[in-house]
Amino acid sequence: MQRKRLVWKLRESELVFAEQTLVAGLVPVIPALAPDGQQYDDAKRAYARAMMLEEQGAAFIVLGAEILAPGKPLLTAEEQIRRIMPVLKKLRRQIGIPVAVATTRAETAERALEGGAEIIFDPSAASFEPTIAKVVADASGVLILGHMRGTPDRWAKQAPTSDPIANVLSDLDAGIHRARMAHLLNTQLAVEPGFNMGKRRDENVAVAARVFLLNRFEIPVLVNVATPGLLAEDSPGASLAVATASVLGAAHALIAFDVPATLAAAAVADAIDKVKAYEATVLPKDKPRETPSFGKRPLGRESRPPRDESPATMPRDAGFTDAPPRDDRRATTALPAATAPPAGPSSLVATVLPAAMTARPVAIMRPVAIMRPEATVLPVVMARLVATARRAATIRLVAMARPAPTVPRAVTTPPVAIVRLVATMLRAVIVRPVATIRPVAIVPR
Repeated sequence: MQRKRLVWKLRESELVFAEQTLVAGLVPVIPALAPDGQQYDDAKRAYARAMMLEEQGAAFIVLGAEILAPGKPLLTAEEQIRRIMPVLKKLRRQIGIPVAVATTRAETAERALEGGAEIIFDPSAASFEPTIAKVVADASGVLILGHMRGTPDRWAKQAPTSDPIANVLSDLDAGIHRARMAHLLNTQLAVEPGFNMGKRRDENVAVAARVFLLNRFEIPVLVNVATPGLLAEDSPGASLAVATASVLGAAHALIAFDVPATLAAAAVADAIDKVKAYEATVLPKDKPRETPSFGKRPLGRESRPPRDESPATMPRDAGFTDAPPRDDRRATTALPAATAPPAGPSSLVATVLPAAMTARPVAIMRPVAIMRPEATVLPVVMARLVATARRAATIRLVAMARPAPTVPRAVTTPPVAIVRLVATMLRAVIVRPVATIRPVAIVPR
């Protein structure tokens, strides 16, 4: 899905979100094990990992100062500041990419921005402490609004939601409103759907399938795929699958723990997205004709089998002889000599009677509007009488042109059959208009 080109206005630089998906590296500065089995609550280890992520191609670094797990309490602002400030002090003059701090505390955000951070990632969308938006605006920083349903101490007890993406969009819209009330611009905002933040696994899947809906806010869309247990229990493959789906859903950036693997997955997804964008702009808009599969009836003239055009199955005048092609228009004026009927009244009856009997059922089957008979039926009757008379006259002329066989005079002279035929036709065509006239009830005076 094609993405818009968006820009972050940082204090010392700009971060452009264009065709290539950006990947940020996560450094969890908390007393917990990371996905690689290491613990980075020590300033030296955290600094070493941040420098390594920059070499691996991370667009910016995210220092995780918040513990967000079911049933565990949030760290206090003092504890968070004690953990992140030594790392920021080491990175301030050494790292060449922006640094973000993940926290829900306004006090932690203020100290982090003063210590060299330029981006604040609030997983609660400024709902825990709304003053965090004012702190970021005063420091000319960037605020990432993540979605969180409920609080970590109630995640294990809260009921599932029937429409997860609707809740995400509604809560993020409220967070954007709070940020704009603090005078933050679109170039200082981003949204994040918050996988596992108060969501079950099936709800994570529902949100991942509709990440593209977050582009309605017209600000960068980031997706954190570093949270454990997205679709499977601590599976790196699940994180890569969610990362690929997010990129195809027009996400601008990813937050990952394994930056090289996520960059490779994002590059493949970007290549697929470019092919789809090219096809949408170059290929015609009409739906291509589908080739019928085996066992189905072929559709369209192109899929029909070729005709057998061998001389045995072709008509006589198909071009396999030296005779000139037959002019079918002569059939309207005279019959060929080979198919002319024998002379005499019996031949006229044999020729005209079948045409009259086949024409009458066709005329009866046609619907006639209920209106004046002289306006609907009589012109049709007159046209058919004229056509029948012309056909009879033509056949009669052909029959008279040929020598009549020697038969008794009583058979050839009286045209009894013609008189009976005309009487039958008149009776058939005259009775019908009378039947179409509606009977009028006679009301006594």
